[in-house]
Amino acid sequence: MASSGIAIPASYWYLQHFDLAQISKHVDHFNVMTYDFHGAWDTPKSWLGNHLNSHTNLTEIKDAFDLLWRNKIDPNQVDMGLAFYARTFTASSSSCMSPGCLFDAGGPAEPCTDAVGAMSNPEIMRKLGGKAGQGDLDKTAAVKTLKFGRTWLTYDDVDTWKLKLDFARSQCLGGALVWAISQDTSDGKFSKQLQLATGYKSRAVTTFNSSIALGGGVFKETTESEANIDVPIDPCRWSDCGKACPSEWSAVQRMDPWRRNSQERMQDSTGCGGDSLRTFCCPRGEQPFCQWIALNKGNCNPGCPDANMVEVGSYKKACNNGKAQVACCRGSTPALDVYRQYKWYGKENDCATELGAKMCGWSSTFNTLPTSSWDGSGAQDCLDSKGKRGTRPLCGDESDSSKAHFINCQWTDNFDLGLTSIADREQCSGNCPLGKIKVALEENEDMCKHGTMAFCCDAESTITRKDIDKSDVRDVLKAWVKHPTCPSVTDNKGLSSRSTGAGAVSASDQLATLVRRAGAPLPSASVAVLALQNILEHAPDSPDTREDRKIWDEAVSTRWQHVSAANLAKEYINGANGEALAKANNDDDKFFVNNNGGNCGSSKVDDDGDEDDED
Repeated sequence: MASSGIAIPASYWYLQHFDLAQISKHVDHFNVMTYDFHGAWDTPKSWLGNHLNSHTNLTEIKDAFDLLWRNKIDPNQVDMGLAFYARTFTASSSSCMSPGCLFDAGGPAEPCTDAVGAMSNPEIMRKLGGKAGQGDLDKTAAVKTLKFGRTWLTYDDVDTWKLKLDFARSQCLGGALVWAISQDTSDGKFSKQLQLATGYKSRAVTTFNSSIALGGGVFKETTESEANIDVPIDPCRWSDCGKACPSEWSAVQRMDPWRRNSQERMQDSTGCGGDSLRTFCCPRGEQPFCQWIALNKGNCNPGCPDANMVEVGSYKKACNNGKAQVACCRGSTPALDVYRQYKWYGKENDCATELGAKMCGWSSTFNTLPTSSWDGSGAQDCLDSKGKRGTRPLCGDESDSSKAHFINCQWTDNFDLGLTSIADREQCSGNCPLGKIKVALEENEDMCKHGTMAFCCDAESTITRKDIDKSDVRDVLKAWVKHPTCPSVTDNKGLSSRSTGAGAVSASDQLATLVRRAGAPLPSASVAVLALQNILEHAPDSPDTREDRKIWDEAVSTRWQHVSAANLAKEYINGANGEALAKANNDDDKFFVNNNGGNCGSSKVDDDGDEDDED
């Protein structure tokens, strides 16, 4: 559902001229610009004076929202502004560089922003050598502070956003916004950190986990008239170090002549440390044909021999000639589709390009650059034509958006894996966050002092889905009310939790899948659960679920008047004891049965997900 909004200032000086109460009747959102509280414009003659202070400090953000609450603005209409840049200052004295100390001017202009007193996040990262967690955390102001020479600045990252968003949640705000996405790093470092802090996943690109151990992929939806949904199979991927394939997956057999026996599996210890191994795993069903190429009694000769094979890893431990074996796979299984869209440049050792920024210029088809690595797919030494060590580019073919691709890629450290609370690259374990696919490895002391970094991605496919017909939802709910059943809660392929963080599917997306499932009876109990879950994922009076709440009340409240969307949302938000509501619902049910001759009965869910009523 489309919504409207306006940006408003966070300062009383400007906000006093807005009739907020009247405006609130005509817009869905107020995007509050809670940044730029301070800057080089704070001169000695200004009311605030030339004192060092953060332009995004939480104390003043709280004061700004108080201006809205005085005007009785609904918090659900209010979005908090966040910044992908810093306001910089040149302190009057290098011996006094704390909030409240004096400054003489804005900080020096940087090459990209080219403005005195401003620094974009990429410029901040260059100052930090790429390590986002190095600033000093001020928990009260919810900012990170940096000092170099006489330059003083504050900036935000995942640690400070968590503090700010905790406050936003405490105020029941409707959301957050960023100024500006164009000031992120080229690899989207801060967008990804903000995603971690918010737990939000774009509804246009929905991440789902189909396996506890390995996870799934990402679907990008397109709207067509076809009601069916063709869901691609999960891609094959390497397990984490020391982990086996989960029960619903198969460890891929090793098929090269150098295997020890016919039962040997595709395994790799690169980046793991100790004796632990990764295993190459694929969904059950048709399996790929995979080989380690080519051990050759230690005189390794890397390179996939078949043009239809894809390189998925490399391993040097058994080689004695300075080269590595490569893991090569082929086959018609859709589980390899995403790998077919990418090629590693060259073969070891001739695998570093001299094309500069156009590292994928060697191919007219595979001409996009997701990443490059000093160690290639895992354990390779690449040289250019002059014999100089360089990085090996991974190049992709993105000409057909309907095919599988890697997206949301990142080089991961132990912070990304949830093993440390600080966003730095001191320790790297070579593993990927849950649900992501390991694509490359790299030992890089500048980025990771200890261990091996992993380049990890989601897999994206385009699927077709028809928009949900609200009348279908209404009809299914009405049918369920007449014969209520409960879906199995122990089925590990069942509904997701309420979480909208990475790895969770939103209720509305699951609802679209269930309502539009072709060739099978509609699982009405699941639709009922998801319809309610979709309502509860939003604020009680959210404009995004206005029609959904109406449908729920029309269908469900005819039998259980106390189970209105408003009552359920109130109970859910307040976390109140539901005994009184349950008793009222029981009374409603008795009235319904006595007056309609109904029989609620019980239900079970078959293995195929269909519901059977029992007398």
